[in-house]
Amino acid sequence: MNAGKKDGKGWFYMAELIAGAVFVFLTVICFIYGISAWNYRGPVLMNKYLLASAEEKRALAGQPEEEKKADYRYAAKISFGIAFMWFFAFLGIIADLRLIWISVLTAFVLAVYALSELFRNNRN
Repeated sequence: MNAGKKDGKGWFYMAELIAGAVFVFLTVICFIYGISAWNYRGPVLMNKYLLASAEEKRALAGQPEEEKKADYRYAAKISFGIAFMWFFAFLGIIADLRLIWISVLTAFVLAVYALSELFRNNRN
């Protein structure tokens, strides 16, 4: 008797697919940047490089190679952490879309923390 009737939850599954695709995309982008930074390629997304004045950029150009490699590795570790956060948010979507807000909120808080670490001027 119920054959052919719609249950009205099609939008729910479509939203799950779209949100999952967005989170997987963000995971892949962060992971790709992490791999390139780990191999000392691409920009170093750190505050001291992005917000440097002309004088600071000249000073950074003359810094020792070991220090620049350490900055690359640090940026890569943060990027991998953010990628895992988005991946865990995706797993939250798979588990249940109603729980996605907890996963997204957790991922957002952790991503903000990781980015604040990344853009800190004085790292030890």
